[in-house]
Order: sequence, then C-alpha cells, then structure tokens
Amino acid sequence: MKLIGSTAIIPFVAAFQISSGAWGQCTPIDFENFAVGTVITTQYPGVTFSVVPNSCGGSVDLVIGTSANGTSSGTQALVIETGCPDFSPDYLRMVFDNDQSLVEFILGEPVALSAVYDIRVYNSGGALLPSSQTLTSGPGIHTFVRVGSSGGPANIARIEIQNPISFFEAIDDLSFGADITPPIAEIDSPTFLSCACGVINIVGTVDEPDGTYERDWLHYRPVNADPIDPWILIGTASSPFTGTLYTWDTSLITHGTYF
Repeated sequence: MKLIGSTAIIPFVAAFQISSGAWGQCTPIDFENFAVGTVITTQYPGVTFSVVPNSCGGSVDLVIGTSANGTSSGTQALVIETGCPDFSPDYLRMVFDNDQSLVEFILGEPVALSAVYDIRVYNSGGALLPSSQTLTSGPGIHTFVRVGSSGGPANIARIEIQNPISFFEAIDDLSFGADITPPIAEIDSPTFLSCACGVINIVGTVDEPDGTYERDWLHYRPVNADPIDPWILIGTASSPFTGTLYTWDTSLITHGTYF
C-alpha cells in the first residue's frame, strides 16, 4: 500500500464502454421493439426499408405485423401492409447505408400458403449480383435466406424481395454488418498502470464517425474482482467528445489496482 498523507495512490488500468446505434452481424433485428402497425422506414440504423412501387394509390407501407402462422422469433415481423385486395404488386426493398458482404434474414408470407419469391440483390451501380436467388417460403415467417458470404466482397447495396403472384412479403431476424468501422473509445490519461489520487481527470475520445451515437459509460472495479462482481458507474454522457470525458473522485476509494 502506498499512501501520501491519507490519500490512497491507485494504480489505474484504463477501460471504457461505448454504445452506438449500429447493428452488428451477430445482433439480428427481430422487429419486436415497435408497436404493431408502426410504419418502418429508417428507424433501424444502417438500413432503409420501403415498399416499391407503392401501388394502390401509394397507400401501401412496410409495417410491424404479426402472422397467424407464427414468426421465427418473438411475435412480430416486418410485413407489407395489406391495403389492396387480396394481392399486391408491391415488393419489399432494403437499401443499406454501407455496402454489405453478408445479409441474412428469415422470409415468409403472413397470409397465404407457400409461395415463390425472387430475391434480387444489387450493387451500388444497380447491377444484379450472382447472389440473387429464387426460393419457396411460407406459410408464416420461417425460411432462412443468406445473401453473400462473410469472406466475400462488400458489394451488396440493396435487396428487393418480390412474389410474382403478388402475395405479401414479410421478413424477420434481419442480420447485417451495419457498422463498417467500430465506435472509438479511447482513454489517453491516466495511462496504463499509472498512479492516481484525489480527483482525477479521465481524458480521451469517444465517437461514432459513421453511425448514430447513443451513449457512453465509464465504470470501474478492482482488477482482481470476481467475474460476477458488479462494475461501479462513474458517469455517462450522450455525445461524441475529445478531452476531459469525466472526473473521478478517488479519495474515498480503497487503495488497489482498478480497471
């Protein structure tokens, strides 16, 4: 133990946590966090949803819906709104903010029995890609679709899903690498294994250059803590920043080494 007067000197190991609005390949969008009937366009970061060409007087939208035949997870999926007669010439479109190498989702049809669907995949120049495919899906939402590959080129700019007989398309559990670059979360000071005492400034950078910034947190706990021990919150903020991110009063903290 090192003491200066009654103030503990704390060896400090930097650690930080940041959250952005980006969806990762391992976090499927299950469409459970909006109310049934909500029109969906740009609420999910990294992708824009639409119905094309919006026939029936432009009254058809993509909405959060349920299926009498069930969904692949939870109770909801993204469906083409049933606003026309018992068919619709519209098709579901996904346009990605960044070109993707791999897109996965569950395809189904909430109304009819099994139907054939065209999965058309385009690059940013509008060219049809070889990963386009035709498959049979339904009833319900439970046919797995994989477009591209994890090691392939990032050239998927948009995907369009259409049933030639004009049934209503529906998707669930959409997964794609929405964020090409990860968020920035860096602590410049205190440096690794430096000693600190009293009120210290946590200096660094937090940012999400190509996505939607949501929030950052700073926590601490002893280096030798049990894995089930909780982290202790120092502070939280909701905007990108470079400089003094937080101040931390260590005067009442027991001496030791902390993350």
